[in-house]
Amino acid sequence: MSSKVAKGLEGVAVAESSICSVDGIRGRLYYRGYSISDLAKYATFEEVTYLLLEGLLPSKDELKKFSDDLKTFYYVPTELKTFLANIPKEALPMDILRSAISLLGCIDRQNSAYDYEKNRQTIKRLIAQFPVILAAIWRMKHGQEIIPPKKEYSISQNFLYMLHNKPPSDTNVKVNDALLILHAEHGFNASTFVARSIISTMSDIYSAVTSAIGSLKGPLHGGANQNVYRLIQNIKTPNNVEIFVDEALARKERIPGFGHRVYKTEDPRATILREIAGSVADTPEKKIMLEITKKCEEIMLRKKKLYPNVDLYSPTSYYSLSIDVDLYTCMFALGRISGWCAHIIEQLKDNRLIRPVEQYIGKLDLTYIPLEKR
Repeated sequence: MSSKVAKGLEGVAVAESSICSVDGIRGRLYYRGYSISDLAKYATFEEVTYLLLEGLLPSKDELKKFSDDLKTFYYVPTELKTFLANIPKEALPMDILRSAISLLGCIDRQNSAYDYEKNRQTIKRLIAQFPVILAAIWRMKHGQEIIPPKKEYSISQNFLYMLHNKPPSDTNVKVNDALLILHAEHGFNASTFVARSIISTMSDIYSAVTSAIGSLKGPLHGGANQNVYRLIQNIKTPNNVEIFVDEALARKERIPGFGHRVYKTEDPRATILREIAGSVADTPEKKIMLEITKKCEEIMLRKKKLYPNVDLYSPTSYYSLSIDVDLYTCMFALGRISGWCAHIIEQLKDNRLIRPVEQYIGKLDLTYIPLEKR
């Protein structure tokens, strides 16, 4: 069968979805019909997670019940603590997170793709335990004790508290909420498509999320934010930006944080993150990072007509929260878990095995030659 090849499935619609609208021409992003700018400005991560999962914003009572349900899963299973205590110190946080979520699938006795109510519990468990596990990964990797979460804290509050072992400021909680919301969902991106493909086989949710984490790790997806940070550190001062970028472009190197498969204008998430990064640049070092980032943006637009994407300004924002660069891609996953789970639910509601075809270009009808004659 002959088929037209769309490399990277570019421009191919593989399903209908009511979760997210990415308008690449006008640079707009909507979750369930709500503008990302409004959600990042006014909502909490729990509100947006409920919106993505349920399709509408929660009432006060609905949000309280949802948050209370999540808090019942605020813990690190004993088996996972044992696992974390024995991981190699040189292991990367994304690799540890991927393995930890896979282990959760072994621990959860109700793990199944066939039971709707069990799936809802699994999803709540994953969303609630992601920040607890991620903070535990970082602390154990650095020889520090695990800080248990506080039941009265939100996901954003708890993560910062468990990571740094001190109550976070209201400003930092709001910034972290906005970062999680901005990374929560983005249509049929690589990791989301992987998650839907896995669950379409009627595998389990943990397998789908584990695979999504593996996809997100790549530098052409979530891993780009770490490369942006390293770019800023290598440039060192704003005066070095133009020559550094010129030399990289001359070597035909990709400058991380620019361009997007879908957006033909500025990524709306970058617009919001630029403002956030500016609001938290309150030390000389942070101001230098911000100035370097803005100078990169100006040069890339002038010389390559490339706009910033979500990864350009997120490192400056994460840095303001005293989050180490090795956790940046994990932070992306911490937000995206809600989007992955929303897509898993949607796929299961009207499931059909995802099975594209290939355009075969190899030889046919070759004559087999016995081994002794080759």
